[in-house]
Parts: sequence; C-alpha cells; structure tokens
Amino acid sequence: MKEHEIKILWEGLSNTLIEDGQNRIFVVFPGIPSNVGPDFKNAIIVLNGTKIIGDAECHSRASYWFKHNHHINKEFSSVKFHILWEEDTKLDGTVINLQKIKSLNHNFEFLCRNEEEAKKGEINRLGKIRLKRKAKRIMERLQEVNNNNAVLYEFISEALGYEKYKIKMLEFARKIPYDILAKLDSNSLNEVILKEIFPETEGKLHPEGKLHPEGKPYSEGKPHPIRPANIPLKRILILQKLFEKIPNVSDTVHNLFEGRKKYKVWEETFKTPGLGIGRLRTIVANVLIPFLLNFYPEEEVFSHFASFPPEEENRFLKEAKRRLKISYSNAIEGQGLLELFLTRCSRYLCFACPLRRS
Repeated sequence: MKEHEIKILWEGLSNTLIEDGQNRIFVVFPGIPSNVGPDFKNAIIVLNGTKIIGDAECHSRASYWFKHNHHINKEFSSVKFHILWEEDTKLDGTVINLQKIKSLNHNFEFLCRNEEEAKKGEINRLGKIRLKRKAKRIMERLQEVNNNNAVLYEFISEALGYEKYKIKMLEFARKIPYDILAKLDSNSLNEVILKEIFPETEGKLHPEGKLHPEGKPYSEGKPHPIRPANIPLKRILILQKLFEKIPNVSDTVHNLFEGRKKYKVWEETFKTPGLGIGRLRTIVANVLIPFLLNFYPEEEVFSHFASFPPEEENRFLKEAKRRLKISYSNAIEGQGLLELFLTRCSRYLCFACPLRRS
C-alpha cells in the first residue's frame, strides 16, 4: 500500500477503537496533517488505557523510517506513532500495523454501556462529589469573612456572570459589597464600576446597558435596542434587585430548606426582574445546595434537592447528553453529568471509567 493511502486510512480511524492482536487502541485524534516534518502533528491515542500525545509518521514499510533518515533528523524526534503497512523491522515508539488492526466499533459512540441504570448511578454519585467540592469552596470563604450573606452575595454574583464573566463578577462582588452596590444607580455602575472591573466594555455600553451587536461605540442618541443577557451591567443590576428584595438571603435559604419547601416556592421567593428561570436553577445548583451542605446532613440535602429541576443547560451539558446518549432530570444529576463529561469524557479517559463496555 502506498503512503498516501495509509494517510487516508489513518485519518479515517479518528474516534475509533481498534485492536491489533496485542493492544487495544482508541484513536482519539489522528493529528493535524502536515507537509513539513512528521505526516501528522499532535495525534492522540489511548493505548491500553494510557493516553499518549505525539506526532505520527506513515510508512509503506517500517524500514523506510531509516531509509529516509528520519531517525537522525531532529524534525522527526517528536514522532511517537508509526502507522505502517509492512513491519519489516523493529521501530521505537507505538507501531500501528494497518494489516493487523480490527475495528471494535464501526458506529463508535464513545465506550459507554447502554444500561441506563449504570449511567444514572454513576452520574448521581459524581453529582454528589461535585456538590461537596463546591461546598468546601464556600466553607473556606465563610471561614475567611465570617458572614453568610456576604459569601452568598459573592457566589451568586459569580453565577450571574455565566461562563464568560463569572471570574469578573466574583471579583466585582468582593470589591463592591452590597451596602455600596445598593446606593448606586445604573449610570454610576456604567460610568465608574464597569470602567474599573470590566475595562474592555468601556465605550461599548449605553448607560441603560445596551450593547452594539458588533461591540462598536454608540453614536450620540442612537442606542441599539438589543440587550444581550450576559452584559455585565445587566447582571449587576439583577444582583442589586435580588438583594434588595431579599436582604438576608442566608436566613431565607435556611428557612426554605428547613420547611422542606418545594421548588416552586423557591422559585417564587427568588423571582427577580431580569433573572431567568434557567439562571435561577443554576444558582440553586451551584450556590444554594453547596451552601446548605455546610450546615445540614448531606443525605438530607441531597434527598430534598433530588426533586429540583436541573440547572440551565450549557454547552457542556448539551455535548454530554449527545455523547453519552442520556438525559438528566434533577439538580444532582445535572451536576453529575457535568462532572462525568469534564473529568472523563472530554479528556478521553474512557478506559479509566467504570461505565466502559467490557
């Protein structure tokens, strides 16, 4: 077989589990085709459970590695995988002989079992682990400031920042406590605070929080009507309104939990102009449940919130659902699915996962 045909075959093995009689190989990514040096840059495979990243070189015969002087060429020192057709000599590194391989999954959908019960059990377990880790982070902050309301203010602000602005929103809440925020109007926030905390937005925000769709400065008197959901100013105004409505969030959360109130009561209690249902559920899952884990037996907390809807669906949850072919129904499972995807699936650690097919 000619070398260009081997390259085509190798690229076709992307996202495929194969075996060659001795090894199980999961081809995560065949690499980026290159015309300089090795044929493929930054290939990723999982060899018998161990992830390896390196460059790949294709040969009709193994001996061509030496015939072409690749073994003494520094440009080829990064090669870890040899993809070949005829193994007429021994080579260092991982050798994948295309004549020997057998595909174990023609329609590959990761390596997960099909059993819904097994997936649900593992997702639930990981959800609890993730929530307890968040609880520890909150407790560390509680020990630093010794003020429950201040800590909830900080972490709710972080949750309101979505993925893009969560770090900035946390920084904002730590620099501007609520008693100061309560005294500021939208113009003050736009002209003073955002210039300090979010300098990249200067010149792009209208005083009412409106943003030009292309991020351009506004012409005088011609604000654009679009108000994207994650503009920092809008998020901060929601934070301001929420704590104006519920000055003592800590006591409110304790009372709701101790009264074992259903989700609808929580939703009504925290209902605030501008705060969508999806973002409220995210706050419950990422802030309020972890907060309560520091004060009550964990199984009581997990049992109560198992009836609560999951957090707002983000790109990670969407991708996890697609890859794992599973749905999730409550706040605990939503956290577990995220944990499973972020710590295993997205890192291609299928062989380290108990959900792998035997």
